[in-house]
Amino acid sequence: MTSVRQAKHQHNVQKWTQIIMEQRVSGLSGLAYCRRAGINSKTFYYWQNVIQKELLASKAQYADVVETLSPSSEPLKPSKVEHETSAPKTPATSVEVAHETVEPPAESTSIASPSSVAHVMVQKYQHSMPLYRQEREWKEIGIPLSRAMLANWVIRPAEDWLMPLAARLQQDLLQQDVIHADETPVQVHKEKGRKNPAKSYMWVFSSGEYEQAHPIRLYEYQPGRSGSYAEDFLKRFNGILQTDGYQKVPCHAHALCWAHARRYFVEAIPPDLPKEDLLGSICKEAIERINELFAIDKRLAERPIRDFTIGRKNWLFSDSPKGAKASAVVYSIIETAKANGLNPFQYLKYLFEHLPDADIQRHPEHLDDVLPWNETIQQNCK
Repeated sequence: MTSVRQAKHQHNVQKWTQIIMEQRVSGLSGLAYCRRAGINSKTFYYWQNVIQKELLASKAQYADVVETLSPSSEPLKPSKVEHETSAPKTPATSVEVAHETVEPPAESTSIASPSSVAHVMVQKYQHSMPLYRQEREWKEIGIPLSRAMLANWVIRPAEDWLMPLAARLQQDLLQQDVIHADETPVQVHKEKGRKNPAKSYMWVFSSGEYEQAHPIRLYEYQPGRSGSYAEDFLKRFNGILQTDGYQKVPCHAHALCWAHARRYFVEAIPPDLPKEDLLGSICKEAIERINELFAIDKRLAERPIRDFTIGRKNWLFSDSPKGAKASAVVYSIIETAKANGLNPFQYLKYLFEHLPDADIQRHPEHLDDVLPWNETIQQNCK
């Protein structure tokens, strides 16, 4: 009898959690939602209190990634980053617990805590776990969060706090002596004036391998691979730009990629040429000398691009340009954090705990306090 009662209670918890989540996303108050949905308001608030108490009771297990369902909280405005299609399965990662205190929401109008938003971002953009798999993982621990809500947890914080931080990082990057640039295709839906799926591009701009200043990796979504996109990003840059052949981009000096140069020498060798005839040839000598230079020219920009392409194999496409831009800025912050020796989860969590109170719109100088190389950040986000 007890097991039957427990099973019925668990079924009701899951049912009413989903109803409460739908109310949050609807933007309506509890009473207005109940009237529209034909739900008894007393029953609605009863289960809201039950679920809130159960979440509080289990906070020691999930507090670092879950915020309580506060009756006073209201939802973020719904918006989508993407809808993923099926992709190869990867093992689900476990939810780590770091604290036993319930955090305040990352957004004053959201149930998402700083750590839950950081967790979702790191799972997708560092560990390549698309949102539909995360949706399944949350459900397995008894919290039915839709991928649309998880997408909203990515796009809103990215727009409000990560994009201003990325713009601040861009200022520092443009002051450096060498920048590496590269790009890779990405499918984006709902491109204005273009058919689905549109072939767009994710660009990455990285500081030089031996740059004395701080390492920075910045991603930027663009609908094409024209050099004009790089030109717009690199305005006011007066250093050396290394690319795989975009010489149309204005810069103080342009450096090309030895890996691409080597490819032309390899292609110049006739396929039926005997090996003995190749010895002493210009192509053979050029290939050997370029091989020696590979230890120096490591194509720094291609490494962040590879991290992006690994993730792309799992989540496949972005549902909108807005979502693609959010993805670009999250990749920027995570990869820059890694380049500066930070733990991406701890860094994102720190940002979402402190930036909402920093009033960065009126006081952008506060962004200097959360740059990856700031002493406080280095001490708290390793």
